[in-house]
Amino acid sequence: MVVFDLDGVLRHFDREAERLLELRHGLDSGALIKSAFGDELGLRLVTGEIDWPEYGDLLAGRIGRPATEDFMAMRAILDTEAVDLVARLRASGRPVALLTNGTRRTDQELAEHGLTQAFDAVFNAAVLGVAKPDRAVYDIVTSELAVEPARIGFVDDHLPNVEAAETFGWRAHHYRDLAGVVEWLVSLGVLG
Repeated sequence: MVVFDLDGVLRHFDREAERLLELRHGLDSGALIKSAFGDELGLRLVTGEIDWPEYGDLLAGRIGRPATEDFMAMRAILDTEAVDLVARLRASGRPVALLTNGTRRTDQELAEHGLTQAFDAVFNAAVLGVAKPDRAVYDIVTSELAVEPARIGFVDDHLPNVEAAETFGWRAHHYRDLAGVVEWLVSLGVLG
């Protein structure tokens, strides 16, 4: 079983566009992501406690309504080569799951990307009520998949998530680029 993260692995946000948004709205460098996801506000969003409208209102109190509207209108760019890798794994008979610190709109976003049927299982923190790197996430996913932790390979771009998965017994890879993921999967014997 191979479990992929979504954001930062299968799709990416345009960091230059974020930087330009900060400039346009007079925000300090890095203030956008820090305000949006750097504390309990982002955690409340990704664990499903609040939805996008409430999140937007709270974020607007931090960075202003115009910056918030621009930020919330941004969309991630799908990495078609990474998605092809998922399809290749599934075609070879390897089950593939998604584990994302998503939001209540993740199902809609997957549909917009044409990924509704791309995975054997989808685990979304906003549905689970707990987010990576909380140990409970790995426990829930392992139980739902009904496999031993050591039989799960996990790819994530956020090092604390990778480290947490490893402490739970998963084999994990810190995503830096797709070539590294392929090399790691080959070393595990998952890809030939």
